[in-house]
Amino acid sequence: MYQDSYNAVKEVLAAAVPGASNFYLESVPAEPVLPSFYLKHLSSNMEPLNAGSSLFQIQWQVIYLPALPGDGSPDTVSQLAAADQALEAFNAFSSVISPGGIRYEVEEFTGGTGDEGMFLAVKLRTYCSWAATEPDYDFIQDIHLDM
Repeated sequence: MYQDSYNAVKEVLAAAVPGASNFYLESVPAEPVLPSFYLKHLSSNMEPLNAGSSLFQIQWQVIYLPALPGDGSPDTVSQLAAADQALEAFNAFSSVISPGGIRYEVEEFTGGTGDEGMFLAVKLRTYCSWAATEPDYDFIQDIHLDM
């Protein structure tokens, strides 16, 4: 579910922000290819609903790394444009479908600024059904007690 949800977020961002086709997960190299996205897993949980299904929630932090102009400072206008494009993409539909075919509901999409620049956070959820399997042993048919 983790890799699949990462792929879903990545696919939405790649379509929303043309030109930013590089994605970094959990760490960024010393000299990243720009523009690109940095994704970080913030939180996740799985809550059992019944014997055969669970609710899976995951939140990803998304940081857009813009191309650096000649002076070496980040292009803030480019960051704002990318944030708007991502916001529009995640709000266009109430759910996204991963390349693996799993539908994730977009539960929340937030943004702001921090020490590292502009960040976005997207929280997804999906329902998982676990197929019941038959045990590979025979049940006890009769019990005989000798007393």
